[in-house]
Amino acid sequence: MIKKLFVLALISVVSVSAMACSKEVKKDHSAEIEMTEEDSEKAKPNLNLVYQQDGKEVTSTAGRGGYSYTIDNGDGTKTSEIADASHILQWTEELMPVVVMDKNSQTVKIILQFNKKATNCKIIAWEEKYFNNDTGVQESDGKEVNIQFGKDGEDSFVEVSPGYIYEVKAEGEEWRADFGFHVVTATQTSAVGEFHTRSFADIQNILDSYPDTLDELNKNKDVFIVVHGNVKKGKELWESFYQKVQDKEPAELTMAQLTIEGDPILYYLTYDGEKIYVVEDVSRDAFKGDYADYVEYTYSYIKEFEDSTEDSKGKYIILLNDDSLTLENIRNIWNSENDEAMKENRDLIYINSEKNRLS
Repeated sequence: MIKKLFVLALISVVSVSAMACSKEVKKDHSAEIEMTEEDSEKAKPNLNLVYQQDGKEVTSTAGRGGYSYTIDNGDGTKTSEIADASHILQWTEELMPVVVMDKNSQTVKIILQFNKKATNCKIIAWEEKYFNNDTGVQESDGKEVNIQFGKDGEDSFVEVSPGYIYEVKAEGEEWRADFGFHVVTATQTSAVGEFHTRSFADIQNILDSYPDTLDELNKNKDVFIVVHGNVKKGKELWESFYQKVQDKEPAELTMAQLTIEGDPILYYLTYDGEKIYVVEDVSRDAFKGDYADYVEYTYSYIKEFEDSTEDSKGKYIILLNDDSLTLENIRNIWNSENDEAMKENRDLIYINSEKNRLS
């Protein structure tokens, strides 16, 4: 049975905070420097997946698990970083990017583009039924995939099939990393979105079509925009979507929020009369880290909760599976360490100003 590996503290050469925008890195002579989030991200091993979809070239970033690397600082010292992670089958959906094949294809050729020269690479295919379900899974259940290694500087490539999670184990001079991705067909959204009428590829194309800045987004009439808790545009779009969900009528909504740095996070929400299916697009977020560009999740309910405390006054909009929960119940769950319970509800947006309330 595959054992879960927990995230370990980095060894003495580096101290990492997952929520911080900078990292404290130590050189090998114990002097300390500040490495920005951007510099750290560039130094980490990375893998791009290049393939054809509907006759167009698509590039997706593979999810990254455990890794290590050492870089030369150019002054006679070196900086190293090491991070361990759980086995690929226990990754969260946020870390597992999806490669979408054409619906009539049996396989797709994926070109492997590493940002560092790889001297060794191995790919293991796991049936998607094992994802986040390791009961009875053996190491022998993973099957090694043949890689066509490039020559004379050419990129290597691999032929993959839908219905599998692919684990890429690569290494080079002074680096190693584990990567992963999930392959589905264009008519398959994934296990969580099977009820939905649009394919994952269609939704991805819709989200890709939107601009990258708030000024440009404001020109779209079909987007509900919230900036740091303030409704900027499309209040009527939200109200229409929310009312249809309460009336159990099919509905859809595109929503945008901005990060503190000003990068748009887009959401595509659909409701089929039973479930709310959401695709979250963080591809424009410069600080998304190891998260996949697109994340999908499903909930049974969406509710508005009035919030009035000494520090804030507004309204939470929360996705949840238990209609009986109060805001106090949900806050208790958020403050707990129960990961499974926390997955059962998701804080979608917060309207933090009374004048911008939706009611």
